[in-house]
Amino acid sequence: MAFCVSLLVFQTATSILMSRLSQEIIYDLRLNMTQRILDCPLQHLETVGAPKLLATLTAELMRSPMLLAQSQD
Repeated sequence: MAFCVSLLVFQTATSILMSRLSQEIIYDLRLNMTQRILDCPLQHLETVGAPKLLATLTAELMRSPMLLAQSQD
């Protein structure tokens, strides 16, 4: 009985820790990407255009959680 309870506690703790780690990694990736955009010259951003920039951002930000989920399996 004690083994089952401790197993449940450890599984829950592991799940919580992995979730927090994943969220921190995604946050860092988004922060890094935003900083890289802000560091870019305005003229380059205007040349690329808002639609392409937003499409790229959306694709990258949607892809990063999927990559983390695959790595946890």
